[in-house]
Amino acid sequence: MASSSSLGLLAVEMTVRQLCTWNVGIRKNEPVTSSVNLSTVQFINPLLADQIEEIVEAQHIPHELLRFEITESAIMADMESANIMLLKLKSKKHKLYMDDFGTGYSSLSYLRHFPVDVLKIDQSFVKWMGLDEESDTIVKTIIELAHNLHMEVVAEG
Repeated sequence: MASSSSLGLLAVEMTVRQLCTWNVGIRKNEPVTSSVNLSTVQFINPLLADQIEEIVEAQHIPHELLRFEITESAIMADMESANIMLLKLKSKKHKLYMDDFGTGYSSLSYLRHFPVDVLKIDQSFVKWMGLDEESDTIVKTIIELAHNLHMEVVAEG
């Protein structure tokens, strides 16, 4: 039986191969990008960045075509290790998404220290927009926060 870490690497490898197919023959002028969700188990593996590097290099695609989504809770599980991993991935020009933002228990003071490019607002806030004032306010506040920190923002759902 494969471990979740090896399954995660298989997902990265399959995504990179698909990106290669799309970008070599189909979309040369406008490169296609894709994101892969990293599990908490996968994310705490100190070899992850090197393993990803091997996969990307083997297919000869630009690193910036492959993006990674990490949940807020995975980052908060071990902040020091998470920050090191984020910096390693960022140094290879991968765009980094903080997924499910707003559902964890992180302090906003840590947000400025993590090298993420995009905040993904959890759908639990987005689905209630227009139906209750609190959700509207929360979503607007997260968008403003992201923009003030020079991050992109994506609303799920």
